[in-house]
Amino acid sequence: MSTLSFHADQNLEKEVRQQARSRKIPVSRYLKETIAQALSSTGKTGAEVAGFLKGAGTLSPSESVLPPWTGTDRHLG
Repeated sequence: MSTLSFHADQNLEKEVRQQARSRKIPVSRYLKETIAQALSSTGKTGAEVAGFLKGAGTLSPSESVLPPWTGTDRHLG
């Protein structure tokens, strides 16, 4: 297995170590899994999702995205 290295400022190092510690795994495994997940995720760039992230949706604040609750949901039976 190859070894890679990168430079991180103190804040990033602290966050990475804290995340690995909270998962009870070595830092190298945390980085490997995090990077692998990022590489396999969607290929969209930041510019492509900028409108979504900035809240440029088409719903007005008065619109609902869910149907009104009626208390007769067949899935709750």
